[in-house]
Amino acid sequence: MNMQIVEQGYHYGVMRRAIEMIDAGGEGLTLEQLAARMDMSPAHFQRLFSAWVGVSPKRYQQYLTLGH
Repeated sequence: MNMQIVEQGYHYGVMRRAIEMIDAGGEGLTLEQLAARMDMSPAHFQRLFSAWVGVSPKRYQQYLTLGH
C-alpha cells in the first residue's frame, strides 16, 4: 500500500478528531493541549490543521465563538 495514502488517512482521522473535540466545546483548549491530545508537537499539529482545514486551530475556534 502506498505510504502517502496511509499517512493521509491517518492525518484525516486526527484532524477529524481535533475538529470534533473543538466543536464539542473545546474552544478554550490551547494549541499545546490540542496537540498533546493528538500526540503531536504543537508546530506539527498547527501545520497539519491549517493544511487540512484551511485556517489555524485558533482561527477555527474564533469562528465558532463568533457563530460563523
